[in-house]
Amino acid sequence: MTPSPHRMSGALFDRIASGEGGREAAVLLRRAEYSRRLMLVREVVARARDHSAPVAAAALTAWSLLSRVHGTAPDVAREVLTYPSVGPAQLRSLSVLVGATDAVPCADPLLATAVAGALRANLPVTVTLPVRHGRVLLPSLGAALFDGVPDGEPATVRVGPGGASVTAAVRRVRVPRTPAAPARTPCPARGGWGCGHC
Repeated sequence: MTPSPHRMSGALFDRIASGEGGREAAVLLRRAEYSRRLMLVREVVARARDHSAPVAAAALTAWSLLSRVHGTAPDVAREVLTYPSVGPAQLRSLSVLVGATDAVPCADPLLATAVAGALRANLPVTVTLPVRHGRVLLPSLGAALFDGVPDGEPATVRVGPGGASVTAAVRRVRVPRTPAAPARTPCPARGGWGCGHC
């Protein structure tokens, strides 16, 4: 997973600036965004190494898992890393890791993204993620909902041949393998699973 340099001709730049560009522009911009996301993830991992052992371990586990996803299903790695909410989440993580805010440093959003990729690529994995705001979010898939469970409570996410689940406070939620559709209205939770957008 290595970011690539991207070049744009002056003519294509002019077409994009005027609101055109067509397929050529879309392909170039999509590839450039993927490279930008890879650079961001690599910086999160590099900065996480300067923090506590749990933060560094979560980041390294995420990078290793994303590398496995990329080796098995590169399209899945690209889709998960370019999912709309993933970029802002990684920027927030990076700002905390470099000390720009007073929030507690963590690499949990990156690890959650890697787990979502593993699930979509059918790679077995077991990791621990914290419950945040009553849920465990797996970007592009949705969220396991744990109403009343305090922030920071550990949740075990398991992906295996029999499917995937998230368990916290002795409650187990099955995880669907299909990506979440963007929600236009609040979605009802089913079996403790929600779209993650609400």
